[in-house]
Amino acid sequence: MNVKSPPFDNVEVRRAVANAIDRDLVVSALYGGAARPLTQDAYPEMFGYQADQVGFGYDVEASKAILSKVETPVVLDVRQNDLALAQAMQGFLSAAGLKVEVNLIEDAAFGVKIEAGQSQGYVASWGVAEGDLDAILGRHFWGGRDDTSKYTNYSNARLDELIAAGRSTTDPEQRNVYYAEAMQILVADAPWAPIVNPSELYGASTNLSGWTPSPIGLYDLRNAEISN
Repeated sequence: MNVKSPPFDNVEVRRAVANAIDRDLVVSALYGGAARPLTQDAYPEMFGYQADQVGFGYDVEASKAILSKVETPVVLDVRQNDLALAQAMQGFLSAAGLKVEVNLIEDAAFGVKIEAGQSQGYVASWGVAEGDLDAILGRHFWGGRDDTSKYTNYSNARLDELIAAGRSTTDPEQRNVYYAEAMQILVADAPWAPIVNPSELYGASTNLSGWTPSPIGLYDLRNAEISN
C-alpha cells in the first residue's frame, strides 16, 4: 500500500486491510493447499523470521468498522500472473466495506509503476533468494533506497537504524535481536499486507538422486546423479 496515497496514508486503514484477508481461504481456494498463510513480512525458513511475532490475523468485523467509513476508492494494480489473487483481495476488501477496483497492467509497465511508488496499491509476489530479511528491508523499506525502489514510499527512522545495525555485525543472535524489533515496526505500520507463502513445486525423475529442493529456489546439483 502506498503510504503517501489516501486512504493508505492512514495506518489504521492499512492494518484493517491486512486483517480483512482470509489467508486460510486463499491457501485452500487459490493454491489447492500448496501454500501457507503469511502473517508477517518473512517466511519461516528466512533468517530474520520471528516465530514469536503476533502478525496479521483475520477479523473482518473489526476491519469493516474502519474500512466501511473510507470514502476514497482504491485501485489495486496487478500483472496477469497475480490477477486471480488480486481479485480475491478485491472480494475480501469489498466485503469489509472498501471500494476496490483491480487494474490489470502489462508486466514491464507494472514494474516501472510500482518501483517509482506511483501505485495507490498493488498485488505482487517477491522472492528472496538470499534467504535473509535484509534483502526485503533494504530493497523495500530502507529510507535511503533509490528511485527504483520506492514501492510503498514507506520509511521509518528507527527501522533505518535497525537495518544499519543488522548490517554491522555477522553475529546471527545479535542480528536477530535487531530484526525482531524491525518486524514489530513493520507489523505495526503495515505498509504491506502479507498474504501467503506458496510452496515450491518440483517435478523430478525417479532416476534422480542426491538433490533436495531449497526454500530459496537455488539449485545445488553438486551431489545430484542420474541413474541408468
